[in-house]
Amino acid sequence: MFTIAGTPYTLSEVANLIKNDDSAVWHPKYIYYLPKIENSGSTSFPNLTTLIMNLASYCVKENSLDAIQLQRTRGTAPSGNVAIRKGVIDRSKVNEADRIAIAHLMAGNEVGNGISNKSRHTTDPETGKPKAYNVSVKEYYVNGADGRRATKRTEGTKVTYYYSDSHTNNTYQYQLLL
Repeated sequence: MFTIAGTPYTLSEVANLIKNDDSAVWHPKYIYYLPKIENSGSTSFPNLTTLIMNLASYCVKENSLDAIQLQRTRGTAPSGNVAIRKGVIDRSKVNEADRIAIAHLMAGNEVGNGISNKSRHTTDPETGKPKAYNVSVKEYYVNGADGRRATKRTEGTKVTYYYSDSHTNNTYQYQLLL
C-alpha cells in the first residue's frame, strides 16, 4: 500500500492516479516498479509527483543495463488479469444484470440482492500473487455460481472492491471498482 499526501492507495489506485493526472505520463515500465517500490517498504510520498519521479528514476537506470540485468532489475511483472494491469471500472459500467448486486456489496452487505457464497480467497486481486499476511481477500458470487465474481480486499482499514466479468476455468479478470 502506498501513502500519498497522507492518503492510502493500492497499486491499481496509484496507476489510475498517474494515468488520470494531466501533468503526468503513464509509462508501461511503471508496471514493474510500482510493486517493487511497494515491497521496499518506502511507500510514503508527500505528493504524486514525488512518486512519479521515483518511478522515472528506475526507468532511466534501465538505459545502462544489459538484458540480464534488466530482467533482474524489473523482476516479474504482475499478470495481465489483475487490477494494476486491467485498470478500473466504474460501477455503472459493469454488466447491467450485476449493478444492483455490486452496489449492495459495496454498501457493506455480504449477502442478498444477487451476492452470495462469501468465501476466503488466497489470491490478491491487485497482483495475482498469494495475498500478504496483512491482507484479507473475500470472493463473492454475483448472480449465482455461473455468474461473475466480486472480490473484497482489506488491508488495514483500506477496503477496495474488484469485479471480474468472467470466471472461466477459475481465472479472473480483476478490475478495481470505483
